[in-house]
Amino acid sequence: MSQKLRLRTVGLGVLLAVAAPVFAGTILKASCPCGFHADNIMAGGGMANFKALCAAPAYCAACKKLEILNYLDDDPKCAACAGKPVFYNDPSLQEKLPPGAKPGIIFSWNTDKKGTFSLPNVNYLCPQCGKMTLRFVQSGFWD
Repeated sequence: MSQKLRLRTVGLGVLLAVAAPVFAGTILKASCPCGFHADNIMAGGGMANFKALCAAPAYCAACKKLEILNYLDDDPKCAACAGKPVFYNDPSLQEKLPPGAKPGIIFSWNTDKKGTFSLPNVNYLCPQCGKMTLRFVQSGFWD
């Protein structure tokens, strides 16, 4: 959640700038040197559904696919094979960094139900080639 100034009219047409929380999802892209590419990954949630939705990238090992699933679901399933996906916030899908290394965060979403979902700025397992060479980048926001 971030803060944004919003203009609000109060009595006699006077405008006030007020700080209001803004709930907006993040648009991600994923790419790998092997040629795998995924655009418009709509991560997080919007103003209308931010408490019930944390759309997030997940990997299905059975299908070798990157899918976007709701991290808040109790038992998320792969849409193609009904297998059990692993979300990309799982360290097993992330490149191991040297001790003490502190990568930035590409995406983060706080949830009441499962804590914070975050994607550090590291390499990830590519669903196409199986190497730790997949990268996520932010490309915008959605609501």
